[in-house]
Amino acid sequence: MKITYTPNPLNTIVELDEHEKKEFWYKLKIDELTDLLFGVHYEMSCKKDEPPNLTRIKQEAESSYYLGDDDSVPAPIDQRCDELLEHYLGELQSNHTGDCTCFPASCSKCHAERNLGIDTIKGLGKHSAHKIQSAFSYKEGDVWKERTLDEALEYLKNYDPKPTPGSGWEKTGGFEAHVPRWKEEARIAYEWLLDYKATKLQPVDKPNDVA
Repeated sequence: MKITYTPNPLNTIVELDEHEKKEFWYKLKIDELTDLLFGVHYEMSCKKDEPPNLTRIKQEAESSYYLGDDDSVPAPIDQRCDELLEHYLGELQSNHTGDCTCFPASCSKCHAERNLGIDTIKGLGKHSAHKIQSAFSYKEGDVWKERTLDEALEYLKNYDPKPTPGSGWEKTGGFEAHVPRWKEEARIAYEWLLDYKATKLQPVDKPNDVA
């Protein structure tokens, strides 16, 4: 496994060799089978005040999904795992976006990393991760721009939020009450990013190799 740490820690690149990809594929298949088994378990024992839904149980336990009906083509579950593998391999080379950065959605990159037993943003809470995301990416007019690592650190070090005109804070009020918490999240993000810079970053031609 090769992990290439980038200036923005949310964009760290994870690459697998062919053996690791195959192992990852089998882990995904185990996850799929586990979901099917839990579906049966839920219908059989977890629903209160309702009889088991035999139609749903039959669907969850349908053998043609995991065994296939034709030996000449992969079983549907194998095709599904092929699709998932390609998706997650792409996500491992993309950026963290989801619950890990306070965006209301699952993060596919986090899911893939957990499955592989790694964590490229270990110790970084979601609120501080959101601050780091904002420190690197900002909007100027209608154009999104990127700060350098040192610029992002400077942004976090001097973080001093002000209400954006037209953002709605004028009507709802309470902006100032949140400022101490936001500043604390930025302080934690700054210290985490400073440590990341010192311990993880290497010249771009010497990416980290992890066994």
